[in-house]
Amino acid sequence: NTTFEIMPVKEVDGFKIGKKSPGRTTTLLMGKFREAVKQNLLV
Repeated sequence: NTTFEIMPVKEVDGFKIGKKSPGRTTTLLMGKFREAVKQNLLV
């Protein structure tokens, strides 16, 4: 969520402009985070 905190407005603008959407990176980070949580629960 660091990118989300640093530039929340630019992220929205990125979607409108069509640049590489930071939203995708956020979802990827969330996916890794969820995987880590699952692993921690298993361990």
